[in-house]
Amino acid sequence: ERHTCVVLHSGGVLCWGANDRGQLGDSANPFEASPVPALAVAPGDPIREIRAVDHTCVRSEQGNIRCFGANDSNQVDPALAQPNAPTTAASWVTSADHVALGISHTCAADGVSMSCWGANGSSQLTVLAYGTMVFVAEAAARETGIDAEIIDLRSLWPLDLDTIVA
Repeated sequence: ERHTCVVLHSGGVLCWGANDRGQLGDSANPFEASPVPALAVAPGDPIREIRAVDHTCVRSEQGNIRCFGANDSNQVDPALAQPNAPTTAASWVTSADHVALGISHTCAADGVSMSCWGANGSSQLTVLAYGTMVFVAEAAARETGIDAEIIDLRSLWPLDLDTIVA
């Protein structure tokens, strides 16, 4: 949100700007005017995608997700009971194709399933599923205690792309 991060051709990450929530990933300073390397990069696993709000998440070439910054709604790591989090691997996501962020939630998808964590006060944790994945998503939500809206794409007839994208 008040910071910027870029992914380098090498797979490294540089960030600058506000750091009051730890959203730069590797600086004790509350503001960095010049780019600083973020600790999100693991050796041999270059970063390919980055998203940022008050927290920052990166997706590596191998599909690993690492997040850092604001964690007041557990959007970085549900297991950390602290409002600002250091670089933390989302170990429950092992082969992500994409990562997406809201102010207080994070989602990662692998082309077959999606995992979301953080706040859900406005039903922002919505899962679109088709066929047997509807039942898989419902079971996963029950088992983890996540209050997620699950939409069966077969129920959208005629197919309403505006609803799906919204």
